[in-house]
Amino acid sequence: AALGDVGADIVLLQETTPDWEDLLRHRVGPGRDYSHCFFHTYDPAGKERPPAGGIAVLSRYPLGATSIIESPVDWFPALLTNVEVEGGEVQFLNVHLHPPLTSAALPLPHAAVTSKTERHLEVRHYQAYLDPTRPLVVAGDFNESHGAASARLFWESLGMRSVLQEFSPKETTTWWWSLPGGVRASAPFDHMFYSQLTCVAGGVHTAGASDHYPIYGDFTCP
Repeated sequence: AALGDVGADIVLLQETTPDWEDLLRHRVGPGRDYSHCFFHTYDPAGKERPPAGGIAVLSRYPLGATSIIESPVDWFPALLTNVEVEGGEVQFLNVHLHPPLTSAALPLPHAAVTSKTERHLEVRHYQAYLDPTRPLVVAGDFNESHGAASARLFWESLGMRSVLQEFSPKETTTWWWSLPGGVRASAPFDHMFYSQLTCVAGGVHTAGASDHYPIYGDFTCP
């Protein structure tokens, strides 16, 4: 439902599975909501990993060169695609960084700290595939806040702008989870950064059944 509410031209998805891909197929293809798509099914290859590790892009515009970038720390991959929009080609990097889990996918307290290094290694690796002289959007599940090293690489080191910090600084909670006793945990884990583009609107769409709310940005090319 949230997908239809936002009405985005380009959708970056994380935590997809073959079942989700089957459900989304009716919305993609010629004459449908999204004429172009790319799905990647995550194969943990015998490692202890959460099952929902796939990644995808849905687009109303043609996709150019599209590739999967494997995680340097052996977790979920990133997806890099070039989309032919009105006004030119835009790079989109879709990320799902190392969750706050141990290497055996256990939610132990120390993993919240040790996994920060893994996420920073991931974004430094992905950075090498980007062309900073061309329009670029980086978005997805960072599994940590705007001030963490993985996010700072984009807004501090690469000089990119944050859609949520620019248009929705007071409402950046994007992830939630229900705990025993009626306690609800929440955090600003999802981000969208951009450069060489003009963003005219953006924010968090607090709807849908996922534990991550969709975030969105409305861009125009130079």
